[in-house]
Amino acid sequence: MKKLLAFIPLLAGGAWAGTTLVAGNQTEPAYNDLIAHLNERSPVPFVVESYEKGYLKSTAITKVMDSKAANADVVLRLKHEMSHSTIAMDDAGTRVGKSAITTTLLLDEPMNPDLAEMLEGFSGQAPFELISHVGVSGEAVNTLRLNPYQLEKDGGSINAGGGEVRFTVDADQAIYGSGEMLPIKAVDLSQNQELFSSEGIDLAFDMKLHESGFYQGTQSFNIESISGIDVRTGSEFAFSDFTFDANNDLSGETGNGKIVLAIGDIKSMLPVNSGSLEVSTDGLSIAAMTGFKQMMNELENMSQSDMEAAQTMMSDYAKLMTELFQGGSSISYRLIANNDGGTAATDMTINRNEDAAEFSNETTLGDLLLSLSGEINLDADGGAVDLTPMGFMLQAPPASDFISFDGNKYNSKIVLADNVIDLNGTPFPLDMMLGPYLDMSLADAMVFLQ
Repeated sequence: MKKLLAFIPLLAGGAWAGTTLVAGNQTEPAYNDLIAHLNERSPVPFVVESYEKGYLKSTAITKVMDSKAANADVVLRLKHEMSHSTIAMDDAGTRVGKSAITTTLLLDEPMNPDLAEMLEGFSGQAPFELISHVGVSGEAVNTLRLNPYQLEKDGGSINAGGGEVRFTVDADQAIYGSGEMLPIKAVDLSQNQELFSSEGIDLAFDMKLHESGFYQGTQSFNIESISGIDVRTGSEFAFSDFTFDANNDLSGETGNGKIVLAIGDIKSMLPVNSGSLEVSTDGLSIAAMTGFKQMMNELENMSQSDMEAAQTMMSDYAKLMTELFQGGSSISYRLIANNDGGTAATDMTINRNEDAAEFSNETTLGDLLLSLSGEINLDADGGAVDLTPMGFMLQAPPASDFISFDGNKYNSKIVLADNVIDLNGTPFPLDMMLGPYLDMSLADAMVFLQ
């Protein structure tokens, strides 16, 4: 299902930008361009089924297939109604010098049974409506409306209030906007028990299309509150002030980015009251990222029984990983957790040295490690750790060999540089620890690990 629903944001991302749908003879090539644009990015293929051209309005039907195979089944059909009059007042609103395209899901056509069952909660109404207004500059102003949902089945019910996302895509494919979702609730009717609820969901984004085909910019996602019950254990959970912020920048041949995930208040069986995770990358190869994207497309259509192709892909994956982290690149993590006993924080940074050579199958593990430097730090209040099962474990071997405890704080600092690991001030040369393994090539190491 995750794969089948991927078309919604993709459709919104295409959003007819860069076209000038003012005259009827311009709509069909613009529609074909949109389908080609979507197929470049989609895990499921879009196929033109029909196009009916009119003087003031044209209509197109798009098939969404379950795979790129020749005998692929139709998952669903989309209907695009394109009003290309220059002045109009209709269901898409009042407009002057703009075309309007309304995209909906055709409910009266055969579709995937699982999807058809899920759509029962829309009570015969279209699950969504995408309205796009396109001006002579090629800028597309869009509104994506998600309709309310209510379904009672197998002793349970799901209610969702719907939502709306408003966004603009300009002629250069830059996309920016915001939106919100109304509350969602799931109830076990047999027990009259609320299983899940959410409130205050909103999102915002401001992205530009890079020549590599990746988007760069900022994205944010916020949830005011979520609560529910773990059906496996019966334990209740709730958290509030959930935020997800991401930004990335592509410049020259490399890219960098940061993702921050934070939860302001947590109530659960876990001894954590709040926490955050921050992941940062710098100097990653754009060419390697493009390779990963192509590999994911190939993986979508690869037969599970084709072991030779799978082994080739594993080899290609390892090669891309080495190319991704080129000389001067780095990746870092920082995790912070708080509870009634205090705060625990750990961070890790791994760098590839600026003058590091490119990897190859003949590169040895010793050369690989020599090209890396890094650091791991732990700083945790004893009271915070002692409220978790980790308290006993950190004070006993082997953890106590790496982590010091002064009665109040747990601390550790591990540094890798020049093939030496420095553990809290004590150096350990890797040639003494790993010996002949350092002379093993990366190709042999991959075979060894398999």
